[in-house]
Amino acid sequence: MTDPALTAAFDQMWGRFPDPMLLVRRDRTILAQNDAAQAQPWGVVGGKCYEANPASQGHVCPGCQAHAALDQGTAIVCEGAREGKRIRDYWIPVKGARDVYVHGCATLGSSPLPIVS
Repeated sequence: MTDPALTAAFDQMWGRFPDPMLLVRRDRTILAQNDAAQAQPWGVVGGKCYEANPASQGHVCPGCQAHAALDQGTAIVCEGAREGKRIRDYWIPVKGARDVYVHGCATLGSSPLPIVS
């Protein structure tokens, strides 16, 4: 069960962020998603975050930094490219909420970087 105050705070902070953002539990269960994530054909509240990534084939995504971020208690940011655009992935532990983090991917624009899947 998710604390309604936590999901409300997530929605207040991330609801209108232009890129998909998820509130996720350590076991990869999606607890909440912002408007941009809800508009995507993948990932639903109660599902697993890795189900949004076809390359993960039903397993934790390669390169996932969720456990490291939670264990270190600090945000982890990785940059790369996807579908010809520069991206920045975030894993941000939620202060005061054990084993819960915000995860998302922000699009930064066109990139000459190679595509990663």
